[in-house]
Amino acid sequence: SITTKRIASLLYPDPVLTQHHLDLGQKMSEYYFAPLADCLKTICLFKRPVRLGKSTKAIGTTPKISTIYPLNQAQAEIVSKLEVSFNTSQTWLLHGVTGSGKTEVYLSLINKLLIKQPKAQIIVLVPEISLTPQMVGKFTQHFPEIVTTWHSHLSDGERFQAWLKMKQDQPLIVIGSRS
Repeated sequence: SITTKRIASLLYPDPVLTQHHLDLGQKMSEYYFAPLADCLKTICLFKRPVRLGKSTKAIGTTPKISTIYPLNQAQAEIVSKLEVSFNTSQTWLLHGVTGSGKTEVYLSLINKLLIKQPKAQIIVLVPEISLTPQMVGKFTQHFPEIVTTWHSHLSDGERFQAWLKMKQDQPLIVIGSRS
């Protein structure tokens, strides 16, 4: 005979994968010629259940943005050129030596994007995990409360908290290495 038990509580109050995640997984599968199941595992992120600790604080819909440093003429021209491509799928490579002001261009572009799309979520990739704290510090100065990290050295709990933030329909800047 089959016996059943009542469900005491839900581990995840919302679905882990939404239609948006399934659509993204399908696009990843087609773009990278990878099995859909592998792409969905990447999106789902968790190999085992992670217990919820403190609930994630809801982020305000209007991020507090500090003043972005003035740009020089070359930086301003780049920002102008790239700003028009916000709603397109164009890809750009910003190339410059260390200290040439690329980060200020990124900060300015993100500032402009958040003004136009207050619930935008932005990914900033750094080439190495060791550069993440420096970049997080710089971005947090300008965008307090909406910066989170993502890389392979996060604990399961930290990864889950970051993932919960990403699931919200709120502005967010995710900084980390390819993971």
